[in-house]
Amino acid sequence: MSTVYLYDEVVLQDDSVGICKFIGEIKGKTGVFYGLDTKTGEGINNGCIKNKRYFRTKNNALTGRFTVKSKILCTNKTKKSFQFTVGDKIECPNLSAQGVIRYVGVPAFDKTLKTVYYGVALNAPNGSHNGEIFSSYLGKKISYFQCDANCGVYIKSSEITTYYGGHGDEFGTAVDSSMTNTVDDDDGKND
Repeated sequence: MSTVYLYDEVVLQDDSVGICKFIGEIKGKTGVFYGLDTKTGEGINNGCIKNKRYFRTKNNALTGRFTVKSKILCTNKTKKSFQFTVGDKIECPNLSAQGVIRYVGVPAFDKTLKTVYYGVALNAPNGSHNGEIFSSYLGKKISYFQCDANCGVYIKSSEITTYYGGHGDEFGTAVDSSMTNTVDDDDGKND
């Protein structure tokens, strides 16, 4: 099974097909989950669980569902697929720190509803929180991952300049990277 990236088309074991719109932790659950906006197959939510929004489905329809990697048969890149995913080790030069991506998606605190953010657990306390931040836009605290105090940041892809490849604690060889950090057309179509 290949690595899943945001906006990849995903095929599940039950032959459902959807666009990956969330990668990260779900409150009260263990492990990494993938939020899909289904194109075929059964959806059961609109990207919310217990009134917490993890992603948005097209037209807020009940076409969303969450899954785990073991239920994914294959993935296909789309024109909107992103380059980094949960578990990737990256460098944040503005913070003079390295870290591991723990969340990828368009968070509820983004007023534009289009900007992709990465939740990063830094390897040093150069951040501003533990994964939970206060959103003045929403008027409440919100969290998409957990980490040690002052080791968490939510950043846009433009704030990541180096990718170290692989997953885990050891950093590999640096590779320069660049990509966009907004989604112009969030309809999930592979066009």
